[in-house]
Amino acid sequence: MPADATDREQRRQEMIALVLELGSYVAAARQLGISKQRVHAIVGGNLVDSRSVAATCVDCGEPMRTNMPERPRCHRCQSYFTRYGVPRTAERLARPHKREPRSHCKRGHAMTGENVYTYPDGKRSCRACKALQYERSKRDPERRAHRLAYYREYYRTVRRPKYQAAKLAKDTPERL
Repeated sequence: MPADATDREQRRQEMIALVLELGSYVAAARQLGISKQRVHAIVGGNLVDSRSVAATCVDCGEPMRTNMPERPRCHRCQSYFTRYGVPRTAERLARPHKREPRSHCKRGHAMTGENVYTYPDGKRSCRACKALQYERSKRDPERRAHRLAYYREYYRTVRRPKYQAAKLAKDTPERL
């Protein structure tokens, strides 16, 4: 082996040792004063990743791979911990899991039996309030006028042009 090749290999081995010692290509690049890409090109890929070990996140319990087994946190939990200063589990445990269902609506109607409508997604609403709202919207002349004006405008600008375009396309023969 020529002397130049042995020097290059020796430098590569020193860089490998430095990357393994510091734990990242970026830290090694900063210490050497060169770019991370240059360190990666000289040392080769997957060097730091080869040191990663299987672990379980201490906060959420998800399996993961980490280079720091002394404090295994997945990316999501680490981000939360960095931002708020508490583990995600502490936040989850402090929050009540489920609220008690309301016994009365905001207008004071009892939310029991036939007075409750449950939507498919699980939300509940007061039937008495819905009936009042429906009656008010039907009888109020201002609301009725507003609703009729909205539908007139909708049919004039949206529905009629679509219908006319479809009718025109249907009536015109295909051209060859």
